[in-house]
Amino acid sequence: MKHISAEDVKKLTETEGLILQGCGGDPQEWVDGVNKMLTKEGILRDGDVFKDVSVFEHDGHTNMLFSMEDVKLYIGKLAIWRIKTHETFGGTWLSDYLVNNLGVVEGERRAAAPERETIIRVNYDYTGSGKQIPVNTIDHPADRETITETLRKAGINGAQGRIFFVDGLGSVIPNLENVIPKLVDINEMNYLAVKIGKMSEPERKLFAAIIAEERYCGSLPEMINLTENLGCFKFLRINSPGEYGDMLLDIKRDKFAVALSGVERSPDPSSQALAKYIRLLESLADIDSYGLVNLELADVGEFVPFDYLIEFEDACETVYKGPDDIPREYRIDEQTQPEPSLEPESPLKVEKPSVVAQIAEAREAQRQAKREGRETSASGKSKPDGPER
Repeated sequence: MKHISAEDVKKLTETEGLILQGCGGDPQEWVDGVNKMLTKEGILRDGDVFKDVSVFEHDGHTNMLFSMEDVKLYIGKLAIWRIKTHETFGGTWLSDYLVNNLGVVEGERRAAAPERETIIRVNYDYTGSGKQIPVNTIDHPADRETITETLRKAGINGAQGRIFFVDGLGSVIPNLENVIPKLVDINEMNYLAVKIGKMSEPERKLFAAIIAEERYCGSLPEMINLTENLGCFKFLRINSPGEYGDMLLDIKRDKFAVALSGVERSPDPSSQALAKYIRLLESLADIDSYGLVNLELADVGEFVPFDYLIEFEDACETVYKGPDDIPREYRIDEQTQPEPSLEPESPLKVEKPSVVAQIAEAREAQRQAKREGRETSASGKSKPDGPER
């Protein structure tokens, strides 16, 4: 364990490491805790641990730099862990910290900072060749050249296939890793990240709330379509149990309005009496208690205002229909249409006339038969055929 200055960190342009920010307390406890955590997560390999760890101060925070040199670890899994725990540990790569926090200019460091926000970080395996081939982590969205180069380094030709196995995933969207299927089209994964990357923060919050309720997230195409239909949803602010109870009762009223109206209009006196009784019970409803019971807070008695997700039924449209709708720059393959056949058509292939043509032909035959019939009647016999010329 060594203590260094922020100026010393600025000189570390030829190495890479993981920086955790806001590490108060005993530094050795942090080192032991992080090593234990990453071992349990399967990130550190073969019993190895972070050994070269430095502590430095910057902007009023105590930070720790875990050098990744000569450490046996799964880089992809570490990257996903860093994203998932960023709010807790403020984890960032040393190469990014140099530029974003210490003002190191682009030419003075080894790796370039990412030009775009990483929305989804995925560990892929390719199984299309009959055996499992690990692929380095891919940060989505990425351009076509970046993805194909990453696959090439793993020995995979982009034209071999687009279906990959997801071995691990992290995202800026909470719970996204819980709904992404294990087998995905890498083009669709990249396009989903593109669509999320263009969202505003309120739209991302709305998208996260929808998938948290496991709506419209059964497949990548369904989630891509969801990005096009966020206008079909909105949050309704609930400030009290009574507001929640009143909203639930409104939903029930709408659901049974037609049935209750039919009972009220019934000529049967007993049905009319039942309808009046239902209306009386409705007027006596304790909306505060009803809201608490449905919030499962009746025994606690505490309430925290929250946003209730509302969907406008029958408003969503299918905008995305499949990979052909993905812009070329986000695909790993050309996905061109098959070229037309240059072989001559078979002479046995007969073009069947349309129904309209068949009807027109039949009518013309009838008219011709009538004309011939009139000519036969006028002469009393058929005209002989003329000589061939």
